[in-house]
Amino acid sequence: MTQVEEEKGSASTWKVTVLVRPGQDTQTLLIQLKDAGVEGFLIF
Repeated sequence: MTQVEEEKGSASTWKVTVLVRPGQDTQTLLIQLKDAGVEGFLIF
């Protein structure tokens, strides 16, 4: 289960924070985001 938080930036940008629980496959999530055309990165 993930938690998604959205925040509108400038007129054409959005910041979306996806919180994942320990043990979830974050690499697969990053691949899914990239396939959807979304740039993503991990923050620890």
